[in-house]
Amino acid sequence: MQDVVLQIENLTKKFSAKQSPGRALRNALFPSRAILDRSFVAVDDVSLKLSRGEVVGIIGHNGAGKSTLLKMISGVVPPTSGTVKIQGRVSAMLELGSAINPEYSGIENIYYYGAVLGIDRKTMKSLEEKIIEFADIGQHINRPVKFYSSGMKARLSFAIVTSINPDILIVDEILSVGDAAFSAKSAARMRELIGSGAAALIVSHSVATMTSLCDRVVWLDEGKVVMNGPPSEVITQYSATMMMSSAARKQHLLDLISTDKSTPKAAAPSGKTEKKGISEKEAARSEPPPAMIVNNGGASIEAVEIVDEKGRPTRQLSSGQHYTIKITAATERVINDLSIGLSIRTRNGDVLGGQIYKLKNRKAPGTVNVACSFLNPIVTGHYYLTCDIRSDNRKNIHHIIDLVTPFTVLSPPKNCVGQIDFNLSWSVENDQVAKVS
Repeated sequence: MQDVVLQIENLTKKFSAKQSPGRALRNALFPSRAILDRSFVAVDDVSLKLSRGEVVGIIGHNGAGKSTLLKMISGVVPPTSGTVKIQGRVSAMLELGSAINPEYSGIENIYYYGAVLGIDRKTMKSLEEKIIEFADIGQHINRPVKFYSSGMKARLSFAIVTSINPDILIVDEILSVGDAAFSAKSAARMRELIGSGAAALIVSHSVATMTSLCDRVVWLDEGKVVMNGPPSEVITQYSATMMMSSAARKQHLLDLISTDKSTPKAAAPSGKTEKKGISEKEAARSEPPPAMIVNNGGASIEAVEIVDEKGRPTRQLSSGQHYTIKITAATERVINDLSIGLSIRTRNGDVLGGQIYKLKNRKAPGTVNVACSFLNPIVTGHYYLTCDIRSDNRKNIHHIIDLVTPFTVLSPPKNCVGQIDFNLSWSVENDQVAKVS
């Protein structure tokens, strides 16, 4: 069992808003409409362990308590109650530019951050070249940070924070402001730190980031832990719940919090399987994630399958071949403006593409079979289908099934990159060779 580098127990943070003199006077004059308590609980009795070499993601809607939790762990905000036990050095990127002083230049900020952490100047000097190279912001490194763009601040902050080889790295959504190339480089740097024994807590709204980097995901709602478990399972439940009606979502959250789903699975905290020496995260990627199901009634998706040109069901497709997706839907009552949505997703949950098909008004309960044919442009990889049925100009959700019908695409070797083969047709329109005198 790996060392626990972070342990928080029953952590709670309550914020109280002081009343203005005007509010106090209104409360005294109109006691029946008085606002007596404007306090709120941002984080409510949260307990969590983080082991060396483990990455834990935190998800939740805006205001769920994610940032407040990270600030308490980092020591920026004191908890109202509960304990935080840390073994080792913590590097945190809580807000854009939080690790740097805007009045200082990029170079000066390297030493400023080191001083904040109690690291001597000689050590930071030895890291200077490495930080400058990773940040890759050119001559701007000598200019005050207050003139930097958001992307440049993110580059400098991440380069400085990760240079000191922390025991715990905390990142709060900051990498979303960087460009794609830097995001990829940052993810690689995080994997390098984790591989050397660091642990990480990250907040992100990116499904791809959560599934590719995290061993576990914690879902917060109104400061409470709703679920704590494998990324695919938690993200699936979270996405499904966010699509429910307000009343259904509230009851579903209460059910989840009150069940044992809010505790981690029995797997070892290290996320490793000792027998084969592979991580639980890698093993999970070889299995289809569970289907996300939103069922508000009225209509439903009964079946989804892929067939080849001969009508045979298949889960192994080839690029450049014709296929048909068959969908069976059912209605329980008369529903107008009904439509079926279909999309293809990658294993990380990213949408490659899709389409919406409008059905005729349903005059009576029953079933309907629809089919869509396509010439497969997708290249080698593992994919899934998402299918839904809605009404009222797509505003009313009846049924959604996500990450179902897993299929694999095999492509012949071609000179194409990415996930889509556009089957481009090339030609030379003008080829002039300079005459040699």
